[in-house]
Amino acid sequence: MAAFSRPNHRGALTLVLTGSLLIPLVRGSAQEPQATAEEANAAELSKSMKEVKALPECSITKTNMDCRLIINREKPLSPPAVQMYSNQRITVVIKRPKVYERYFLDYQSGQATLSPDVASSIVQGMLPSLAKVGEIHGFDLIEGVRSEADVCSASEITATAIPAAGSVKNVVSAVWKCLAQLSGKAINIYHSLEPFVAPDSLISNASQSDPSKTDMEKLVAIKQPISDFLKLEFAISSRISSIAGDSGLKATPDTGVRAADARAILELTDLQKSADAVATDLLGYRLRIADLQGYENGFQDCGGVLDLTKDDKNDPRPPACIWITAIPDDASAYNNMVTRTVTYSLDSLNLVSNSRQGVPDPSKKKLLATVALNFADTPKRIPGMPRAAFRWEASAGAFFSSLAIRSFSVTPVFTDGAVTNKIISENALYPTVVPFAGANYRLTNDLAWSRWKSNVYWTGAIGINPNTVSADFGTGPSVSWRALMVSALCHFGHDVRLTQGLTVNQNLGASFSGTLSTENYWTESFAVGLSVRVPALTGR
Repeated sequence: MAAFSRPNHRGALTLVLTGSLLIPLVRGSAQEPQATAEEANAAELSKSMKEVKALPECSITKTNMDCRLIINREKPLSPPAVQMYSNQRITVVIKRPKVYERYFLDYQSGQATLSPDVASSIVQGMLPSLAKVGEIHGFDLIEGVRSEADVCSASEITATAIPAAGSVKNVVSAVWKCLAQLSGKAINIYHSLEPFVAPDSLISNASQSDPSKTDMEKLVAIKQPISDFLKLEFAISSRISSIAGDSGLKATPDTGVRAADARAILELTDLQKSADAVATDLLGYRLRIADLQGYENGFQDCGGVLDLTKDDKNDPRPPACIWITAIPDDASAYNNMVTRTVTYSLDSLNLVSNSRQGVPDPSKKKLLATVALNFADTPKRIPGMPRAAFRWEASAGAFFSSLAIRSFSVTPVFTDGAVTNKIISENALYPTVVPFAGANYRLTNDLAWSRWKSNVYWTGAIGINPNTVSADFGTGPSVSWRALMVSALCHFGHDVRLTQGLTVNQNLGASFSGTLSTENYWTESFAVGLSVRVPALTGR
Protein backbone atom coordinates (compact mmCIF):
# COMPACT_ATOMS: atom_id res chain seq x y z
CA MET A 1 0.00 0.00 0.00
CA ALA A 2 2.90 2.25 0.82
CA ALA A 3 4.15 1.85 -2.74
CA PHE A 4 0.87 3.09 -4.11
CA SER A 5 0.81 6.11 -1.79
CA ARG A 6 4.24 7.37 -2.84
CA PRO A 7 3.98 10.32 -5.17
CA ASN A 8 5.00 9.68 -8.74
CA HIS A 9 7.35 12.59 -9.40
CA ARG A 10 8.15 11.43 -12.93
CA GLY A 11 4.47 11.28 -13.84
CA ALA A 12 3.82 14.70 -12.30
CA LEU A 13 6.77 16.17 -14.22
CA THR A 14 5.44 14.68 -17.45
CA LEU A 15 2.01 16.14 -16.75
CA VAL A 16 3.43 19.59 -16.06
CA LEU A 17 5.54 19.56 -19.24
CA THR A 18 2.61 18.35 -21.31
CA GLY A 19 0.38 21.05 -19.87
CA SER A 20 2.97 23.73 -20.50
CA LEU A 21 3.11 22.65 -24.12
CA LEU A 22 -0.64 22.44 -24.51
CA ILE A 23 -1.41 25.88 -23.04
CA PRO A 24 0.23 27.83 -25.90
CA LEU A 25 -1.49 25.55 -28.38
CA VAL A 26 -4.84 26.18 -26.73
CA ARG A 27 -4.15 29.90 -26.61
CA GLY A 28 -3.04 29.85 -30.21
CA SER A 29 -6.19 28.07 -31.28
CA ALA A 30 -8.27 30.54 -29.27
CA GLN A 31 -6.52 33.49 -30.93
CA GLU A 32 -6.73 32.02 -34.40
CA PRO A 33 -10.40 32.98 -34.96
CA GLN A 34 -9.57 36.55 -33.90
CA ALA A 35 -6.69 36.74 -36.37
CA THR A 36 -8.93 35.27 -39.04
CA ALA A 37 -11.63 37.84 -38.29
CA GLU A 38 -9.09 40.66 -38.55
CA GLU A 39 -7.88 39.30 -41.85
CA ALA A 40 -11.45 39.03 -43.07
CA ASN A 41 -12.15 42.64 -42.09
CA ALA A 42 -9.00 43.79 -43.86
CA ALA A 43 -9.96 41.83 -46.97
CA GLU A 44 -13.48 43.26 -46.89
CA LEU A 45 -12.09 46.81 -46.56
CA SER A 46 -9.73 46.24 -49.46
CA LYS A 47 -12.59 44.92 -51.56
CA SER A 48 -14.75 47.91 -50.66
CA MET A 49 -11.97 50.33 -51.61
CA LYS A 50 -11.53 48.64 -54.98
CA GLU A 51 -15.25 48.81 -55.61
CA VAL A 52 -15.35 52.53 -54.81
CA LYS A 53 -12.33 53.21 -57.02
CA ALA A 54 -13.93 51.31 -59.89
CA LEU A 55 -17.01 53.55 -59.78
CA PRO A 56 -17.15 56.31 -62.38
CA GLU A 57 -17.48 59.88 -61.18
CA CYS A 58 -21.05 61.13 -61.22
CA SER A 59 -21.86 63.14 -64.30
CA ILE A 60 -24.09 66.20 -64.04
CA THR A 61 -24.85 66.12 -67.75
CA LYS A 62 -26.35 62.67 -68.19
CA THR A 63 -28.10 59.91 -66.29
CA ASN A 64 -25.79 57.85 -64.07
CA MET A 65 -25.50 54.23 -63.10
CA ASP A 66 -23.77 53.54 -59.72
CA CYS A 67 -21.29 56.40 -59.35
CA ARG A 68 -19.18 58.29 -56.82
CA LEU A 69 -19.39 61.95 -55.88
CA ILE A 70 -16.22 63.57 -54.47
CA ILE A 71 -16.57 66.41 -51.94
CA ASN A 72 -13.42 68.10 -50.63
CA ARG A 73 -13.82 68.73 -46.87
CA GLU A 74 -11.49 71.72 -47.06
CA LYS A 75 -13.66 73.31 -49.76
CA PRO A 76 -17.14 71.76 -49.47
CA LEU A 77 -19.42 72.68 -52.36
CA SER A 78 -22.96 71.49 -53.03
CA PRO A 79 -23.05 69.89 -56.48
CA PRO A 80 -25.90 70.35 -58.97
CA ALA A 81 -28.68 67.78 -58.97
CA VAL A 82 -27.44 64.34 -60.04
CA GLN A 83 -29.63 62.35 -62.41
CA MET A 84 -29.59 58.58 -61.78
CA TYR A 85 -31.26 55.49 -63.08
CA SER A 86 -33.63 53.73 -60.71
CA ASN A 87 -32.17 51.03 -58.45
CA GLN A 88 -28.75 52.69 -58.56
CA ARG A 89 -26.69 54.06 -55.65
CA ILE A 90 -24.47 57.08 -55.15
CA THR A 91 -21.29 56.87 -53.04
CA VAL A 92 -20.16 60.16 -51.50
CA VAL A 93 -16.39 60.28 -51.00
CA ILE A 94 -15.20 62.90 -48.48
CA LYS A 95 -11.68 63.93 -49.44
CA ARG A 96 -9.28 65.36 -46.82
CA PRO A 97 -11.64 64.78 -43.82
CA LYS A 98 -10.91 66.21 -40.38
CA VAL A 99 -9.61 63.73 -37.79
CA TYR A 100 -11.88 65.27 -35.16
CA GLU A 101 -15.12 64.93 -37.12
CA ARG A 102 -17.66 62.23 -37.92
CA TYR A 103 -19.57 62.35 -41.17
CA PHE A 104 -23.18 61.48 -41.94
CA LEU A 105 -25.26 61.30 -45.11
CA ASP A 106 -28.63 62.27 -43.67
CA TYR A 107 -31.86 61.78 -45.60
CA GLN A 108 -33.68 65.09 -45.81
CA SER A 109 -36.65 64.71 -48.10
CA GLY A 110 -38.13 62.74 -50.95
CA GLN A 111 -40.59 64.06 -53.46
CA ALA A 112 -42.65 61.91 -55.82
CA THR A 113 -43.28 63.57 -59.16
CA LEU A 114 -45.91 62.68 -61.72
CA SER A 115 -44.80 61.59 -65.14
CA PRO A 116 -44.32 64.64 -67.35
CA ASP A 117 -46.84 65.60 -70.00
CA VAL A 118 -44.69 65.00 -73.05
CA ALA A 119 -47.27 66.43 -75.44
CA SER A 120 -47.30 69.67 -73.46
CA SER A 121 -43.49 69.73 -73.53
CA ILE A 122 -43.52 69.37 -77.29
CA VAL A 123 -45.94 72.24 -77.68
CA GLN A 124 -43.94 74.39 -75.26
CA GLY A 125 -40.85 73.59 -77.27
CA MET A 126 -42.30 75.74 -80.01
CA LEU A 127 -42.40 78.78 -77.72
CA PRO A 128 -39.45 81.07 -76.92
CA SER A 129 -38.22 80.18 -74.23
CA LEU A 130 -26.95 79.16 -45.90
CA ALA A 131 -18.91 79.04 -29.85
CA LYS A 132 -18.93 79.16 -27.27
CA VAL A 133 -16.06 81.11 -25.52
CA GLY A 134 -16.01 81.67 -21.74
CA GLU A 135 -13.76 84.22 -20.09
CA ILE A 136 -13.34 86.13 -16.85
CA HIS A 137 -12.26 89.64 -17.59
CA GLY A 138 -12.98 93.25 -16.61
CA PHE A 139 -11.48 96.72 -16.85
CA ASP A 140 -10.44 96.65 -13.22
CA LEU A 141 -8.45 93.46 -13.87
CA ILE A 142 -6.17 94.84 -16.57
CA GLU A 143 -3.29 95.24 -14.19
CA GLY A 144 -3.69 91.64 -13.06
CA VAL A 145 -3.62 90.41 -16.65
CA ARG A 146 -0.56 92.46 -17.48
CA SER A 147 1.31 91.29 -14.40
CA GLU A 148 4.19 89.03 -15.34
CA ALA A 149 4.53 87.67 -11.78
CA ASP A 150 2.61 84.56 -10.75
CA VAL A 151 -0.08 86.29 -8.71
CA CYS A 152 -1.83 82.95 -8.14
CA SER A 153 1.02 81.89 -5.83
CA ALA A 154 0.12 84.61 -3.29
CA SER A 155 -0.08 83.40 0.33
CA GLU A 156 -3.75 84.41 0.57
CA ILE A 157 -4.48 81.71 -2.01
CA THR A 158 -1.89 79.04 -1.28
CA ALA A 159 -2.25 79.10 2.51
CA THR A 160 -4.14 76.23 4.08
CA ALA A 161 -5.18 78.08 7.26
CA ILE A 162 -8.52 79.86 7.36
CA PRO A 163 -7.99 83.65 7.37
CA ALA A 164 -8.66 85.50 10.62
CA ALA A 165 -11.99 87.18 11.09
CA GLY A 166 -12.13 90.49 9.27
CA SER A 167 -9.34 89.61 6.80
CA VAL A 168 -11.35 87.67 4.22
CA LYS A 169 -11.40 90.79 2.02
CA ASN A 170 -7.63 90.37 1.53
CA VAL A 171 -8.32 86.96 -0.01
CA VAL A 172 -10.87 88.56 -2.35
CA SER A 173 -8.27 90.96 -3.70
CA ALA A 174 -5.77 88.14 -4.29
CA VAL A 175 -8.41 85.96 -5.99
CA TRP A 176 -9.41 88.81 -8.32
CA LYS A 177 -5.83 89.26 -9.46
CA CYS A 178 -5.31 85.53 -9.90
CA LEU A 179 -8.51 85.07 -11.91
CA ALA A 180 -7.55 88.04 -14.05
CA GLN A 181 -4.33 86.25 -14.91
CA LEU A 182 -6.18 82.99 -15.50
CA SER A 183 -8.64 84.76 -17.80
CA GLY A 184 -5.78 85.62 -20.13
CA LYS A 185 -4.69 81.98 -20.15
CA ALA A 186 -8.27 80.84 -20.84
CA ILE A 187 -8.63 83.27 -23.74
CA ASN A 188 -5.43 81.95 -25.30
CA ILE A 189 -6.64 78.38 -24.88
CA TYR A 190 -9.99 79.15 -26.50
CA HIS A 191 -8.23 80.89 -29.36
CA SER A 192 -6.18 77.74 -29.87
CA LEU A 193 -9.38 75.68 -29.94
CA GLU A 194 -11.16 77.94 -32.45
CA PRO A 195 -9.74 76.32 -35.63
CA PHE A 196 -11.05 72.95 -34.44
CA VAL A 197 -14.39 74.06 -32.98
CA ALA A 198 -15.17 76.13 -36.09
CA PRO A 199 -12.94 74.73 -38.86
CA ASP A 200 -14.88 76.50 -41.61
CA SER A 201 -14.66 79.96 -40.03
CA LEU A 202 -12.06 82.42 -41.22
CA ILE A 203 -10.64 84.56 -38.42
CA SER A 204 -9.38 88.07 -39.03
CA ASN A 205 -5.62 88.66 -38.66
CA ALA A 206 -5.10 85.02 -37.79
CA SER A 207 -1.55 83.64 -37.96
CA GLN A 208 -0.86 80.76 -40.31
CA SER A 209 -0.93 77.35 -38.67
CA ASP A 210 2.16 75.16 -38.68
CA PRO A 211 1.82 72.92 -41.76
CA SER A 212 4.42 70.49 -40.39
CA LYS A 213 2.02 69.33 -37.63
CA THR A 214 -1.13 67.29 -38.05
CA ASP A 215 -4.44 68.34 -36.57
CA MET A 216 -4.12 65.62 -33.95
CA GLU A 217 -0.66 66.87 -32.92
CA LYS A 218 -2.01 70.42 -32.59
CA LEU A 219 -4.94 69.23 -30.49
CA VAL A 220 -2.72 67.19 -28.16
CA ALA A 221 -0.51 70.28 -27.68
CA ILE A 222 -3.52 72.17 -26.26
CA LYS A 223 -3.98 69.62 -23.45
CA GLN A 224 -1.00 70.91 -21.41
CA PRO A 225 -2.19 74.57 -21.18
CA ILE A 226 -5.63 73.30 -20.20
CA SER A 227 -4.11 71.08 -17.48
CA ASP A 228 -2.06 74.03 -16.14
CA PHE A 229 -5.18 76.19 -16.06
CA LEU A 230 -7.23 73.52 -14.29
CA LYS A 231 -4.52 72.93 -11.67
CA LEU A 232 -4.58 76.59 -10.63
CA GLU A 233 -8.36 76.95 -10.87
CA PHE A 234 -8.97 73.84 -8.74
CA ALA A 235 -6.63 75.24 -6.07
CA ILE A 236 -8.51 78.57 -6.01
CA SER A 237 -11.90 76.86 -5.97
CA SER A 238 -10.83 74.60 -3.09
CA ARG A 239 -9.52 77.62 -1.16
CA ILE A 240 -12.82 79.48 -1.61
CA SER A 241 -14.88 76.42 -0.63
CA SER A 242 -12.90 75.94 2.58
CA ILE A 243 -13.32 79.60 3.54
CA ALA A 244 -17.02 79.70 2.67
CA GLY A 245 -17.68 76.53 4.63
CA ASP A 246 -15.80 77.53 7.79
CA SER A 247 -18.17 77.84 10.74
CA GLY A 248 -15.74 79.93 12.82
CA LEU A 249 -16.04 82.97 10.54
CA LYS A 250 -19.82 82.80 10.78
CA ALA A 251 -19.68 82.67 14.62
CA THR A 252 -17.60 85.82 15.09
CA PRO A 253 -19.17 87.87 17.97
CA ASP A 254 -18.43 91.22 16.31
CA THR A 255 -21.45 91.93 14.13
CA GLY A 256 -19.62 94.41 11.86
CA VAL A 257 -16.72 92.04 11.25
CA ARG A 258 -19.10 89.17 10.59
CA ALA A 259 -21.06 91.24 8.06
CA ALA A 260 -17.85 92.31 6.26
CA ASP A 261 -16.65 88.70 6.05
CA ALA A 262 -20.07 87.60 4.80
CA ARG A 263 -19.91 90.15 1.96
CA ALA A 264 -16.37 89.01 1.10
CA ILE A 265 -17.39 85.33 1.15
CA LEU A 266 -20.36 86.07 -1.12
CA GLU A 267 -18.06 87.80 -3.59
CA LEU A 268 -15.65 84.87 -3.43
CA THR A 269 -18.39 82.35 -4.16
CA ASP A 270 -19.58 84.41 -7.15
CA LEU A 271 -16.03 84.41 -8.51
CA GLN A 272 -15.83 80.68 -7.86
CA LYS A 273 -18.94 80.03 -9.95
CA SER A 274 -17.52 81.94 -12.91
CA ALA A 275 -14.14 80.23 -12.66
CA ASP A 276 -15.70 76.78 -12.21
CA ALA A 277 -17.83 77.28 -15.33
CA VAL A 278 -14.76 77.95 -17.44
CA ALA A 279 -12.86 75.09 -15.79
CA THR A 280 -15.73 72.67 -16.44
CA ASP A 281 -15.85 73.72 -20.06
CA LEU A 282 -12.09 73.35 -20.57
CA LEU A 283 -12.09 70.04 -18.69
CA GLY A 284 -14.63 68.76 -21.20
CA TYR A 285 -12.40 69.81 -24.08
CA ARG A 286 -9.40 68.10 -22.51
CA LEU A 287 -11.30 64.85 -21.99
CA ARG A 288 -12.63 64.86 -25.54
CA ILE A 289 -9.18 65.56 -26.97
CA ALA A 290 -7.73 62.68 -24.93
CA ASP A 291 -10.55 60.48 -26.18
CA LEU A 292 -9.75 61.38 -29.78
CA GLN A 293 -6.19 60.10 -29.42
CA GLY A 294 -7.48 56.54 -29.49
CA TYR A 295 -10.26 57.17 -31.98
CA GLU A 296 -10.26 55.08 -35.15
CA ASN A 297 -12.07 57.19 -37.69
CA GLY A 298 -11.89 54.79 -40.62
CA PHE A 299 -9.99 57.14 -42.91
CA GLN A 300 -8.09 55.52 -45.75
CA ASP A 301 -5.43 56.65 -48.16
CA CYS A 302 -7.18 58.32 -51.08
CA GLY A 303 -4.87 56.49 -53.46
CA GLY A 304 -6.82 53.30 -52.81
CA VAL A 305 -10.15 54.98 -53.55
CA LEU A 306 -9.49 57.70 -56.13
CA ASP A 307 -7.13 58.51 -58.93
CA LEU A 308 -4.86 61.07 -57.25
CA THR A 309 -4.11 64.35 -58.96
CA LYS A 310 -0.59 65.59 -59.55
CA ASP A 311 -0.87 67.96 -56.56
CA ASP A 312 -2.07 65.10 -54.35
CA LYS A 313 0.90 62.95 -55.35
CA ASN A 314 3.37 65.78 -54.63
CA ASP A 315 1.78 66.55 -51.24
CA PRO A 316 4.12 65.37 -48.40
CA ARG A 317 0.98 64.36 -46.49
CA PRO A 318 -1.12 62.17 -48.81
CA PRO A 319 -4.83 63.02 -48.57
CA ALA A 320 -7.15 60.70 -46.66
CA CYS A 321 -10.65 59.72 -47.74
CA ILE A 322 -13.79 58.26 -46.24
CA TRP A 323 -16.93 57.26 -48.09
CA ILE A 324 -20.66 56.83 -47.45
CA THR A 325 -22.98 54.94 -49.80
CA ALA A 326 -26.64 55.89 -50.07
CA ILE A 327 -29.46 53.38 -50.31
CA PRO A 328 -30.61 52.49 -53.84
CA ASP A 329 -33.78 53.83 -55.37
CA ASP A 330 -36.60 51.31 -55.93
CA ALA A 331 -38.39 51.69 -59.25
CA SER A 332 -41.15 49.31 -58.15
CA ALA A 333 -42.41 52.02 -55.78
CA TYR A 334 -43.85 53.94 -58.71
CA ASN A 335 -43.38 51.66 -61.72
CA ASN A 336 -42.99 54.35 -64.36
CA MET A 337 -45.92 56.44 -63.10
CA VAL A 338 -43.89 58.89 -61.04
CA THR A 339 -40.26 59.72 -60.46
CA ARG A 340 -38.57 60.45 -57.14
CA THR A 341 -36.34 63.35 -56.11
CA VAL A 342 -34.30 62.56 -52.98
CA THR A 343 -32.23 65.10 -51.07
CA TYR A 344 -29.40 64.12 -48.73
CA SER A 345 -27.32 66.41 -46.53
CA LEU A 346 -23.65 65.69 -45.92
CA ASP A 347 -23.25 66.62 -42.23
CA SER A 348 -20.29 66.65 -39.84
CA LEU A 349 -20.24 66.27 -36.04
CA ASN A 350 -17.38 68.05 -34.28
CA LEU A 351 -15.85 65.65 -31.74
CA VAL A 352 -13.86 68.41 -30.06
CA SER A 353 -17.08 70.14 -29.03
CA ASN A 354 -19.22 67.01 -28.67
CA SER A 355 -18.50 63.70 -26.99
CA ARG A 356 -18.42 60.69 -29.28
CA GLN A 357 -19.75 58.47 -26.47
CA GLY A 358 -23.19 60.04 -26.74
CA VAL A 359 -25.89 59.64 -29.36
CA PRO A 360 -25.24 62.20 -32.13
CA ASP A 361 -27.51 65.20 -31.61
CA PRO A 362 -28.90 66.33 -34.98
CA SER A 363 -28.89 69.94 -33.81
CA LYS A 364 -25.12 69.73 -33.23
CA LYS A 365 -24.36 68.60 -36.76
CA LYS A 366 -23.01 71.03 -39.33
CA LEU A 367 -24.20 71.00 -42.91
CA LEU A 368 -21.33 70.71 -45.38
CA ALA A 369 -23.14 70.10 -48.65
CA THR A 370 -26.52 69.11 -50.06
CA VAL A 371 -26.79 66.21 -52.50
CA ALA A 372 -29.95 66.13 -54.62
CA LEU A 373 -30.72 63.00 -56.67
CA ASN A 374 -33.26 62.75 -59.47
CA PHE A 375 -34.15 59.11 -60.11
CA ALA A 376 -35.54 58.78 -63.59
CA ASP A 377 -35.17 55.82 -65.92
CA THR A 378 -34.62 52.13 -65.55
CA PRO A 379 -32.02 50.78 -67.98
CA LYS A 380 -33.24 47.97 -70.19
CA ARG A 381 -30.17 45.91 -69.43
CA ILE A 382 -31.20 45.28 -65.80
CA PRO A 383 -33.05 41.90 -65.87
CA GLY A 384 -36.51 41.87 -64.39
CA MET A 385 -36.94 45.63 -64.42
CA PRO A 386 -39.69 47.40 -66.36
CA ARG A 387 -39.00 49.15 -69.62
CA ALA A 388 -37.34 52.52 -69.31
CA ALA A 389 -39.80 55.38 -69.02
CA PHE A 390 -39.61 58.97 -70.18
CA ARG A 391 -38.37 58.10 -73.66
CA TRP A 392 -40.22 60.97 -75.28
CA GLU A 393 -38.57 64.39 -75.39
CA ALA A 394 -39.32 67.57 -77.27
CA SER A 395 -37.10 69.78 -79.38
CA ALA A 396 -37.39 72.98 -81.37
CA GLY A 397 -35.27 74.25 -84.23
CA ALA A 398 -35.12 74.32 -88.01
CA PHE A 399 -34.26 71.91 -90.78
CA PHE A 400 -32.48 72.68 -94.01
CA SER A 401 -34.06 70.81 -96.89
CA SER A 402 -32.84 69.99 -100.37
CA LEU A 403 -36.35 70.86 -101.53
CA ALA A 404 -36.07 73.92 -103.71
CA ILE A 405 -37.91 77.19 -103.33
CA ARG A 406 -39.33 77.01 -106.83
CA SER A 407 -41.19 79.56 -108.93
CA PHE A 408 -42.05 80.01 -112.65
CA SER A 409 -42.15 83.21 -114.69
CA VAL A 410 -42.64 84.44 -118.27
CA THR A 411 -39.35 85.75 -119.66
CA PRO A 412 -39.30 87.94 -122.81
CA VAL A 413 -36.80 87.27 -125.60
CA PHE A 414 -35.35 90.38 -127.25
CA THR A 415 -34.05 90.68 -130.78
CA ASP A 416 -32.55 94.05 -131.82
CA GLY A 417 -34.28 95.61 -128.82
CA ALA A 418 -37.67 94.29 -129.72
CA VAL A 419 -39.62 91.48 -127.99
CA THR A 420 -39.76 88.63 -130.42
CA ASN A 421 -40.79 85.80 -128.11
CA LYS A 422 -41.69 84.86 -124.58
CA ILE A 423 -40.62 81.62 -122.81
CA ILE A 424 -41.33 79.92 -119.51
CA SER A 425 -38.42 80.21 -117.01
CA GLU A 426 -37.87 78.32 -113.77
CA ASN A 427 -36.29 79.87 -110.62
CA ALA A 428 -35.01 77.55 -107.82
CA LEU A 429 -33.27 78.54 -104.57
CA TYR A 430 -31.62 76.11 -102.10
CA PRO A 431 -31.99 75.16 -99.30
CA THR A 432 -35.48 75.51 -97.95
CA VAL A 433 -35.39 76.49 -94.26
CA VAL A 434 -38.36 75.27 -92.24
CA PRO A 435 -38.78 76.07 -88.50
CA PHE A 436 -40.13 73.03 -86.67
CA ALA A 437 -41.10 71.46 -83.35
CA GLY A 438 -40.01 67.87 -82.87
CA ALA A 439 -41.17 64.87 -80.87
CA ASN A 440 -38.15 62.61 -80.20
CA TYR A 441 -38.31 59.01 -79.07
CA ARG A 442 -35.07 57.93 -77.39
CA LEU A 443 -33.81 54.68 -78.87
CA THR A 444 -30.74 54.22 -76.64
CA ASN A 445 -29.54 54.82 -73.13
CA ASP A 446 -26.79 57.38 -72.68
CA LEU A 447 -23.92 56.63 -75.02
CA ALA A 448 -20.51 56.01 -73.47
CA TRP A 449 -18.44 57.75 -76.13
CA SER A 450 -18.83 61.16 -74.48
CA ARG A 451 -18.71 62.38 -70.90
CA TRP A 452 -21.65 64.56 -71.86
CA LYS A 453 -25.16 63.25 -72.34
CA SER A 454 -25.70 61.86 -75.83
CA ASN A 455 -28.35 59.54 -77.27
CA VAL A 456 -29.86 58.32 -80.51
CA TYR A 457 -33.50 59.28 -81.18
CA TRP A 458 -36.14 58.83 -83.80
CA THR A 459 -37.59 62.24 -84.54
CA GLY A 460 -40.94 63.33 -85.88
CA ALA A 461 -41.10 67.00 -86.90
CA ILE A 462 -43.80 69.42 -87.91
CA GLY A 463 -43.04 72.84 -89.26
CA ILE A 464 -44.43 75.74 -91.28
CA ASN A 465 -42.82 76.35 -94.65
CA PRO A 466 -42.55 80.16 -94.96
CA ASN A 467 -42.52 79.93 -98.73
CA THR A 468 -45.67 77.94 -99.28
CA VAL A 469 -47.30 78.90 -95.93
CA SER A 470 -48.19 75.27 -95.46
CA ALA A 471 -47.49 72.57 -92.89
CA ASP A 472 -44.47 70.40 -93.67
CA PHE A 473 -43.45 67.21 -91.95
CA GLY A 474 -40.23 65.31 -91.38
CA THR A 475 -39.05 62.09 -89.80
CA GLY A 476 -35.70 60.37 -89.30
CA PRO A 477 -32.91 59.51 -86.86
CA SER A 478 -31.28 62.09 -84.59
CA VAL A 479 -28.19 62.22 -82.42
CA SER A 480 -28.02 64.47 -79.35
CA TRP A 481 -24.97 65.95 -77.65
CA ARG A 482 -25.94 67.77 -74.48
CA ALA A 483 -28.91 69.93 -75.58
CA LEU A 484 -28.00 70.02 -79.29
CA MET A 485 -29.67 67.61 -81.68
CA VAL A 486 -28.67 66.86 -85.26
CA SER A 487 -31.24 65.07 -87.40
CA ALA A 488 -31.24 63.40 -90.81
CA LEU A 489 -34.83 63.77 -91.98
CA CYS A 490 -37.04 62.76 -94.81
CA HIS A 491 -38.82 66.03 -95.54
CA PHE A 492 -42.43 65.76 -96.69
CA GLY A 493 -43.15 69.18 -98.18
CA HIS A 494 -44.82 71.03 -100.99
CA ASP A 495 -43.26 71.77 -104.35
CA VAL A 496 -44.62 73.75 -107.31
CA ARG A 497 -45.05 72.44 -110.89
CA LEU A 498 -46.54 73.61 -114.17
CA THR A 499 -49.91 72.32 -115.37
CA GLN A 500 -51.97 72.51 -118.50
CA GLY A 501 -49.20 70.97 -120.52
CA LEU A 502 -46.79 73.82 -119.88
CA THR A 503 -43.07 73.05 -119.63
CA VAL A 504 -39.94 74.95 -118.81
CA ASN A 505 -38.40 76.89 -121.78
CA GLN A 506 -41.60 76.49 -123.74
CA ASN A 507 -42.19 79.24 -126.35
CA LEU A 508 -45.33 81.26 -125.70
CA GLY A 509 -45.05 83.83 -128.45
CA ALA A 510 -44.40 87.55 -128.29
CA SER A 511 -48.03 88.39 -127.75
CA PHE A 512 -48.60 86.13 -124.69
CA SER A 513 -50.08 88.13 -121.82
CA GLY A 514 -51.69 85.46 -119.64
CA THR A 515 -50.58 83.81 -116.36
CA LEU A 516 -48.88 80.50 -115.89
CA SER A 517 -50.91 77.62 -114.55
CA THR A 518 -49.16 75.96 -111.52
CA GLU A 519 -50.08 73.67 -108.66
CA ASN A 520 -48.59 72.59 -105.30
CA TYR A 521 -48.00 68.91 -104.70
CA TRP A 522 -46.49 66.69 -101.97
CA THR A 523 -42.94 65.47 -102.46
CA GLU A 524 -40.06 64.05 -100.46
CA SER A 525 -36.56 65.41 -100.05
CA PHE A 526 -33.55 65.04 -97.77
CA ALA A 527 -33.12 67.53 -94.91
CA VAL A 528 -30.65 68.15 -92.09
CA GLY A 529 -32.20 69.41 -88.86
CA LEU A 530 -30.61 71.40 -86.03
CA SER A 531 -32.61 71.75 -82.84
CA VAL A 532 -32.42 72.27 -79.08
CA ARG A 533 -33.63 69.41 -76.92
CA VAL A 534 -36.23 70.05 -74.22
CA PRO A 535 -35.71 67.27 -71.61
CA ALA A 536 -38.70 65.46 -70.17
CA LEU A 537 -37.03 65.55 -66.72
CA THR A 538 -34.71 68.01 -65.03
CA GLY A 539 -31.13 66.86 -65.45
CA ARG A 540 -31.81 64.82 -68.57
